[in-house]
Amino acid sequence: HVAGIITSRGAASPRGIAPDAGLVAVRVMDKNASGWNSDMIAGIDWVVANQAQFNIKAINLSLGAGRYADMCDAQDANTMLLASALGAARQAGIVTFAASGNEGLTNGMVAPACISSVVSVGAVYDANLVATTWPPCSDATTMADQITCFSNSSSTLDLLAPGAVIVSTALGGGQVSKSGTSMASPPP
Repeated sequence: HVAGIITSRGAASPRGIAPDAGLVAVRVMDKNASGWNSDMIAGIDWVVANQAQFNIKAINLSLGAGRYADMCDAQDANTMLLASALGAARQAGIVTFAASGNEGLTNGMVAPACISSVVSVGAVYDANLVATTWPPCSDATTMADQITCFSNSSSTLDLLAPGAVIVSTALGGGQVSKSGTSMASPPP
């Protein structure tokens, strides 16, 4: 779904934001969407090491954990390691975008979105909808560019982008609608 938001050519779903871009997929989570920070860091390190070979310009991280009110570069061992790896990516000229999380927090984001070298992205509605209920909350009214109630944010949130309800490619073909800060975070 996220790959289609970026690179769809418009044949089976709406045209992506960069249909001529190439993608390099680096799997850091298992089939149940679980994983370790060490796997994410190894994936980031791999991207930096292979940047020239694959012409990598951006990283999109649609994952996260924890709750951090401010920049979290030195909050704990995990965020320090993430900050080091993502800082190396930034030094290499790679821009990293990360979803802020979908818990409806108004004073916190997940890591890695809270890392200072990352562009943290929250979600807004893409269009006017009827009243909508999400797992952590409900929006009685909605309109285009309104922040979704599920989108995590803090004073350090960098960017808001459409994340509800986003039509893109479906696994196996066709199209599907999904919502979340992961739908908002694909780099422009």
